[in-house]
Amino acid sequence: MNPKPLTATQIKQFSSKVANGRLKRVPIDLTKAEMFMDKASEALAEFTNISSTGVLYDTAYTVCHDVGEAAMAAYGFRTSPFDDLRRSRNSRLYGAKPIGKSLSTLGVQTARALFAEAKIQLN
Repeated sequence: MNPKPLTATQIKQFSSKVANGRLKRVPIDLTKAEMFMDKASEALAEFTNISSTGVLYDTAYTVCHDVGEAAMAAYGFRTSPFDDLRRSRNSRLYGAKPIGKSLSTLGVQTARALFAEAKIQLN
């Protein structure tokens, strides 16, 4: 794994998140980053085997989370969860609300796009 350097804009954004407590600086851990990307890749490969929209959405959320953790580890940050997907997932999880096909499709599309971009940025 050979992450691309962060742009000046990205550095500024990350620094802002560190300053307001949303992120913390930690040692860069490429081994951890690779492990999270491998985990995300394995889950991505299972999307076509999942018929339940709720399970599909949860799996997509997990992929997004794992890609985020990989990116943060590769650049030396610790992250908080992706807020929008997290809120929606938690609403379903803790409120016992069903996830419809369109929301699970959005989750899968988000996970695939995020994973593809991370592969470009981190390798």
